[in-house]
Amino acid sequence: MFQLIKKHTSYDDDLKRIGVKLEVLIGHEEESDDEIEPLPFKLRVEVAGLFSVDENSFPVEHIEDWAIRNAPLILYPYVRENVYSLATRCGFQGLILPLFEVPTIRAAKEAEPSQTDR
Repeated sequence: MFQLIKKHTSYDDDLKRIGVKLEVLIGHEEESDDEIEPLPFKLRVEVAGLFSVDENSFPVEHIEDWAIRNAPLILYPYVRENVYSLATRCGFQGLILPLFEVPTIRAAKEAEPSQTDR
């Protein structure tokens, strides 16, 4: 079993920061009748980040949405590396979490009038 859990604190208006935590659980089986063999280990990795916010550059009303959607993607590579490193040191080779591909979003520029349009 694999679980990815994300949590965040409330935004602190005074300190201008928000905390985000990403947790991975591997091998923590729930009671089930499935024929899946349990893993020979249980692994739990948590990585937390404390993010400062420049309110002049980032709208305060979007901070919680950013903490839910974007901040976990910033923390994920660190969780991924820790899972791999811990499993390898314990003798379980090849435990690599998948990569996440995040599509790049670019604002379309308005076409400038060409010489022929004038």
